[in-house]
Amino acid sequence: MKIIAAMTKDRVIGNNNRLPWDIPEELDWFHTLTTGETVIMGRKTYESIGHPLSDRVNIVLSNALHDQQGIHIASSLDHALDIANKYKNTTYVIGGVRPFTEALPRADELLISWVRHDYPGDTRFPPITGFRQVFYKAFEEFIFCRYCPQPGMNVHTRQ
Repeated sequence: MKIIAAMTKDRVIGNNNRLPWDIPEELDWFHTLTTGETVIMGRKTYESIGHPLSDRVNIVLSNALHDQQGIHIASSLDHALDIANKYKNTTYVIGGVRPFTEALPRADELLISWVRHDYPGDTRFPPITGFRQVFYKAFEEFIFCRYCPQPGMNVHTRQ
């Protein structure tokens, strides 16, 4: 399981249940990485997008929604991972805070787009510990970094 997110240096990921920025190149990068794969998201993230993401298996964490065309509903991260495992492709957790928080101690990789400018926001990514940067690629408006667990860290017990 991988986590993929875009954020500012202050870990801002959202404002009023929306992305605080409009960076088409970053959205294209997200699309390239996740197309053909499985994405897990919280209900608020799904509602902010407004529809299932095309060409992906969409799993929404919710106790209120029911299965709909184009999405699977899961009551927990473990339930979502059970659904995802049936598809035998890469699984990405794409937001929001609660799914990120629950997935972070179990993630095999973090794929973070660090937005170069500051934006106000009311939603922040949880603190990142136990990972080391292994790759980066600079874009005009963001820097993409890949992080893996630090050597000697057990991915399922990392705090």
